[in-house]
Amino acid sequence: MAETYKKLAQGQLVVTAGTEAQKLLYEVATSPSTTTIIKNMKFVNLGAASNTIKLYHDGVAVGNVILPATNVAAGGYAEYEGTILLEPGDKLNGEASTAAEVTYTIYGLELT
Repeated sequence: MAETYKKLAQGQLVVTAGTEAQKLLYEVATSPSTTTIIKNMKFVNLGAASNTIKLYHDGVAVGNVILPATNVAAGGYAEYEGTILLEPGDKLNGEASTAAEVTYTIYGLELT
C-alpha cells in the first residue's frame, strides 16, 4: 500500500446558491481504490467583508455537515486540523456566503 502526503486540492469556494457539483472540493478516486485522510484545511478570505463558510462530507445536506457556518473575517483565515476519513468515491463539498472570495487548500494522506 502506497502512502502519499500531499496537497489534495486548492481553489475558491462558490456561493451558497451554487449547485452540489460546483461545491465539490475533493473527490476520492475509485480506481485505483483510494482512501484519503484529510489532516489540514486552510480557508483564506480575500474579500473586503466577512464570509461564512460550511463544509460537508459526501453531499450538500444538513445531515452531512462537518463544519457548521463559520465566520472568516475580511483578510483573515480559518484552519482545520484533525482527521477526516474519506473512502473511495466520497466527496468533500464546501460553500461560502460570497463567491470567489474564500480560497481553500486541503492537505492529506492518500492510501492506494
